Amino acid sequence: MVAPKIASKGTSFKGAGQYYLHDKNASTGNRIAFTHTENLATNNPDMAIKMMAYTAMHQDDLKAQSGQVKTGRKVAASVYSYSLSWDIGQDPPKEEMIDAARETLKVLGLQHHEALFIAHNDTNHPHIHVIVNRIHPETGIVNTHSNDQLKLSKWAEAYEKKEGQIRCPQRVDNNEKRRLGQFVKYRKNQNYKEAQQSRKAQQKQAQDHREIEQDAISPDIKDQKLALFMEKEARIAFRWQQVCDHSQSKWAALYHRQRKEEQKLQETKETVYARFKHWLKTREADKERGFLAGVISAILGHTSIYKQLMARHKNERKALARENSELHQKISNEENQLYKAELDQLDRLHKQEQQTLKQTYAGQSKDQNRSDEKISAGQQPSQTLSEEFKKQAEGRRKKRRERDERSRGKGHGRERD
Repeated sequence: MVAPKIASKGTSFKGAGQYYLHDKNASTGNRIAFTHTENLATNNPDMAIKMMAYTAMHQDDLKAQSGQVKTGRKVAASVYSYSLSWDIGQDPPKEEMIDAARETLKVLGLQHHEALFIAHNDTNHPHIHVIVNRIHPETGIVNTHSNDQLKLSKWAEAYEKKEGQIRCPQRVDNNEKRRLGQFVKYRKNQNYKEAQQSRKAQQKQAQDHREIEQDAISPDIKDQKLALFMEKEARIAFRWQQVCDHSQSKWAALYHRQRKEEQKLQETKETVYARFKHWLKTREADKERGFLAGVISAILGHTSIYKQLMARHKNERKALARENSELHQKISNEENQLYKAELDQLDRLHKQEQQTLKQTYAGQSKDQNRSDEKISAGQQPSQTLSEEFKKQAEGRRKKRRERDERSRGKGHGRERD
């Protein structure tokens, strides 16, 4: 028998990874039989968790790159997980368990999404967990879920028929009734003690998962902020290297020209005529000095002209260095502004994640309290859901009849008037 079971949607891939990739309440991973990845560029499960978290965090960027319209709220619960369990005594090989998980992804419309398979060996029945990213890795579109448990139930029935042995006849009967249009949801009958024990086990599992998920949020956002900082520094280094590569040719041209000017000046130091001729050629570069001052300098000698040339060369080098420094500052300012915007977005997402967790836990607590009250009162489900559905439908029909009778009564009253 194969029994699919869907877990509640989550908000933290890191929390899911810590829960499924480690032993319960421990940092070891002895219960891991094997792992497998789908639509991920790695076979490392820890890296797969980080890549799925990165995809979910950059949902808007993926939509923009693929030409999708960025509408609606950003999805916080991007973690989707479920498990497939085989019966005690069954021993499916690794390839069969992976193929079964792949088939369920296709049934749920998630065959192109990032997924991590994790098989455990800590129970007496083989089972595999599937963690899926609801965000499409190329389009950024969120997968919508509808009747997933029914889809998996039909798949499990087909799987057993293909294997040649029906191990769960109740599932076959329920699916047949559904095909005939009946509303059916099978619930295993439990006595009071069994119901209490089951509830306690569910509470313990939910509490463990909740604590791990909450503990994972703070380290997770720290890791994400560190990743954003490293990305920012890498962008600055890359852009600055491009500037340096471009300015290298400018520095080379400047030093080449200055050396040629210095060599020519050395050739003209012998006579007044040669110095005056050199001054006439270079007077455009020495605009701060007047004509008469330049002539006097040429007549006085080589030393005065050489000092003037060295001063001009120094100013040219300072100007080029200042230009590069201003460009570097501009790059740093632009990247820091982008980094601040990314941090603000991350903080907003973190707050939404915290709020979603609070709402989820509040809803779970209410449902749990209602169930506990029923169990404490010793109530047992005496009706099937199909009977409840019929009763609700009959109540709605009764209300419609009463409303129609009141409407007809008002109509007759107007006619008598």
